[in-house]
Amino acid sequence: MQDATALPPPTIRQVVAHPPTSLLSWVRKILTMALAVLVGLFAVCGTFLLFAQNGMIYHPMKYEPVLLRGLPPNCHRIEFQTSQGRQVAYYMAPRKAAPNTKPSRLWVMFHGNASLALDWLDVVENLDTTATAFLLVDYPGYGECQGKPGRKRIIESSESAIAALATYLSVTVGELERDLNVVGFSIGGAVGLEFAVRHPLRQVVLISPFTTLKDVAKLVVGRPLSIFLLENYDNISRMKELMAAPSPPQFTIYHGTADTLIPPSMGQQLADLAGTHATFKPAPGADHVTVLPAVEGDLKTSLRN
Repeated sequence: MQDATALPPPTIRQVVAHPPTSLLSWVRKILTMALAVLVGLFAVCGTFLLFAQNGMIYHPMKYEPVLLRGLPPNCHRIEFQTSQGRQVAYYMAPRKAAPNTKPSRLWVMFHGNASLALDWLDVVENLDTTATAFLLVDYPGYGECQGKPGRKRIIESSESAIAALATYLSVTVGELERDLNVVGFSIGGAVGLEFAVRHPLRQVVLISPFTTLKDVAKLVVGRPLSIFLLENYDNISRMKELMAAPSPPQFTIYHGTADTLIPPSMGQQLADLAGTHATFKPAPGADHVTVLPAVEGDLKTSLRN
């Protein structure tokens, strides 16, 4: 016989509306554990990025000895010292001038993070120039250079390279600045803009530039983890700084339309900041790797003129 005083079992709606203390405690424990795991994973990933980001941004390489033994006769090694030790840049003197003759025009060229200064030889070696010269700059840790790369170290090296070239030519940096220009590919574009805010330039050529390194990090590792980025090149700020100068340089910006690493919209955004001082030249179908061959002919024309 059923006890008339016994209460009916609770309905599901009653349990959900008024869960027992034991169930609430269990749910809290599960949520706390899940949150702890997520925080732990975030911290581990963040710590890894914090200490490994330099290796993710820069990819230093060395030259094959056979390449260094076969440099063109008008390519001269420029050695200098920085806080990172011995550095080496390469000066391509005008083909039809004496090695120590001051050039009428100088292009300083900065490579991408997975390339080297002498890779620019494919572009400049056979240019028929009578008074135009090229300074090909490697970053610390790249090529023949000692040390480790980093934004401040690369800025130091770039400044030391132009000073060392002036000494080599027995002129002042100011004399070289009378017709000084820059070419930069990918992260080299950021290096070029850092150089540009420190010197009066006539022309700046950027190939596949990004807006900021943090914007690239958001695409690669996601917005939450991008907060751990310490090395931040800010091309937007540098462009604004240059455009605020009394005589901004002229910009030519190339960007592959199929670039998935650095979207062409970033190059367009930088061009928009420069307004009438910039020409944006999309390379149809080119990605981040094939853009240089795609624009090489037009680039050579710019360098020659």
